Amino acid sequence: NTMSKKRNKGLRLRRDIKHICWDGCGFSADIMLNPATWNAVLKEMVLVRRGLIERGVEGAEQLELHLSLWPFIFQAQAIDLDTCLGLITAAEFEGERFDGVDIFVDEAHLALDADYQAIAAFAEKIRSRGLVVGDIVAPAWGFKKGGPAMTEDGAKKFLRAFEVTCQIAQVFE
Repeated sequence: NTMSKKRNKGLRLRRDIKHICWDGCGFSADIMLNPATWNAVLKEMVLVRRGLIERGVEGAEQLELHLSLWPFIFQAQAIDLDTCLGLITAAEFEGERFDGVDIFVDEAHLALDADYQAIAAFAEKIRSRGLVVGDIVAPAWGFKKGGPAMTEDGAKKFLRAFEVTCQIAQVFE
């Protein structure tokens, strides 16, 4: 309608927003391993992007569609990287596919103490599937290598996890 066109006129994405990502946790492993799940998620993401384009939001057509890898990790038994990437690259909606993944530094896929060769192999595994890496999340939660930053020791662990994750991120540039 006319009112929404006026309200949306001049809207544009911030230049630093490059992608939209589904990062929800909470699906059971059987849902995570079902290819129909990722087709449905991709469909909704494509429709969101199309809606932004139809509303005239400047830059919306360049938004990449990413799927985060951490929901695959936070299972009773983490789902291995090859399986994750296979599900992600197989997803399709009206000719559209996921452009990339967002990663969480975790032993299940990429350990915080991984050496350069392991990080490069991880990056190549993603690139070889035609995907890019978007966000890289440090393991800052207590049940992972980081920890709550509310104590002096916790703050040191948190900052160390963040520092190492930033170093890992340089491999993906």
